[in-house]
Formats: sequence, structure tokens, C-alpha cells
Amino acid sequence: MRKRVSGLILCFFLLFALALPAFAGNQVHTIDIQAVLYEDGSVHITQNWEGRFEEGTESYIPMNAHDYLTISELTVSDQNGIYDTVPDWNIDWSFEEKARRCGIHDTDSGYEICFGISRYGQNRYTIEYKLDNVVGGYADKDGVNFRFVGDGMNTTPTDVTVQIRLADGTPITDEIADVWGFGFAGEVVFENGSIVARTDTPMDDQNHVTVLLSMEKGLLSPSRQESGSFEEVRKKAFEGSDYDNVGSTGEEVSAIAAIITTLLSIGLPIMLIIWIRRRKKKSAEKKMQRFAERFGYFRDIPNEGRLSATYALGRMFGVCEDGAILATGMLRLTQLGCLAPVETQEVGFMARPRKRSACG
Repeated sequence: MRKRVSGLILCFFLLFALALPAFAGNQVHTIDIQAVLYEDGSVHITQNWEGRFEEGTESYIPMNAHDYLTISELTVSDQNGIYDTVPDWNIDWSFEEKARRCGIHDTDSGYEICFGISRYGQNRYTIEYKLDNVVGGYADKDGVNFRFVGDGMNTTPTDVTVQIRLADGTPITDEIADVWGFGFAGEVVFENGSIVARTDTPMDDQNHVTVLLSMEKGLLSPSRQESGSFEEVRKKAFEGSDYDNVGSTGEEVSAIAAIITTLLSIGLPIMLIIWIRRRKKKSAEKKMQRFAERFGYFRDIPNEGRLSATYALGRMFGVCEDGAILATGMLRLTQLGCLAPVETQEVGFMARPRKRSACG
């Protein structure tokens, strides 16, 4: 009993200790992203954040952008209203100076969309901006390889959903488009005339949500025109990824990963239980064999003929089945002459005697 109580206390302690990091710092529970593609290849992005913020002065979205990508129309708001957009963001401002403000901070690899936490506690933020020249026109198709959620964020989200649709309402289907996902565990699917990428495990600072999308020519008229083919872009994106060069879709890879994960999560425990039971059975058999070898073989009735004691020992060591004592008792009584077969006669049809055996 003491061991069981001690084990429960240890389990609760470990669970509490492991959960402590989850309650520390800032937590972004969900990021919901809506991306609308326009005819000229520009994209209007709306990010809705929900989480709890307990430290720091700001949150930021790293954008490792190419030179041709230009950002405009940045707005940030929370549950209390819209923020002021400043032309030059200073990362060294105090909490009060960043409160209810947003802006762009240039970096060596691009820029960061920054906004002040503004208040500690549970918050909802909406970040909107427009990016020009996102979708490029290639010789074979129009497409884009875009990172919607970058790695290196100061606060990583638990759940991310990205929905991509066309501004004119044309449904995006697998007949006119192909799509792949990179940098996260989850799925990328065609859903209700749009493309949806969603994570199924919490992200860390090494993860990102990148979508590679190609569409048939004629759906858009991108301002940015490239000299090469989109196939070259796809092959380059596949290098070092989980995709092979045969053209697997993100949905197929995610489905395979889900099946493997399910089989492992169910199969491994079952195999472990079977292995443990077999080990226990073999161990018990070896113990019984060693125990029997200590006494050797004998033909006399054990325990001076006391069947109850012999049966109890047999049950203890697993060599007697239920009800064995009844059959043994019958044989013993027959041996002692207490039981014997007798023959009786019954008068049957036409007064002919009929023999019948019985024990008495």
C-alpha cells in the first residue's frame, strides 16, 4: 500500500513538474491565417492570434522576404481597438512606448512585423497587411513558395490554420492546382474551394508553415514574371524535405505519417504487453522445472495420500486444473473399494429385461 501511494505521489509530482514550462512565459494558442490571392499576384493576409502574454514588450512576425516582396497597409488591433502604425519601429522602446503601436523592423534577412503586447493577460490580436509580387508567373504555371509562419518567432503557436483562396471567388481545386506543405506536422488539403493547411502538433522555434502552390495558367496575371519554370522551383523546394521527386502531395505524406503514427502508438504497447507476458510465463516454467528437479521422479501418492493438500499445491504451482480434485477423488474412492460399477435390469417393452450399468 505504501509503495502504491508513493508511486502516485511521484507521478503527480512529475506531471506537475513537466507542466510548469507550459505555464511560463507567453503562449499563443491559435493562429488563424486568411490569405486572399489577387489577379496581379498580390496577397492580402489577415492573422488572428489568441493567447496569453505574461512577459516581454512586443511580439513579432519574422519575414525572410525577397527583394521583390513589398509590404503595405499594415494594421494591428486587439480586443480594445486598433493600434497606431509607426513608420520606424524601435525594438529598444519600453513597454509603454510600444503599447498600442505596430510597425516594421528591418533585419539582415528581411524584416519583422512588430506590435506591442500592450497589456499582460489573455489577448486577441488581428494583424493585417498586403504583400505585392507574391505569386510569380513561370513558363509552365503560376505559383508561389511562401512561408506564412516563420521559424524563430519569439512566441511559437500551438495550433495554426492557413486558408488560401482567390479574390474573385473562383474555387481552387486539385484539377487546377497542386499544393505541398513544409516545416510542420499536419496536412494541406483542398477544402470548400480553397486550400487549407493546418498543424496537428504544437510548433517549436524550429518549425514553420510554408506552402508551395502552383496553378494553371490563365487564372491569374502575376505582375512578377520569372524566366524559369515552376517545376524547377518545386524540385528545389523538395530538396532535403520528406517529399520525393515523384510528385507526392502533402496530403498523401500526411496520411502516411498519420497511419504510421497510429500503428506505432497502438502496436508497440500491445507488443510490449505480449512480450512481458511471454517472459513471465517462461520464467514461471523455468522456476517450476528447477523446483521439480529438486525432488526427482516418484510414483508414490504424495503428501501421504492427502488429496486436498496435493491439489492445493498443484493449483499453487499451476499444474492442476479446476475440477481435477473431483476426478482424482473418484479414482481414489474406486481404488479403495468405496465405489464400484454395478449392473441393474429394467423391464422394457414386451417384458424383456434391459441391462443398465451404474455406480454405487
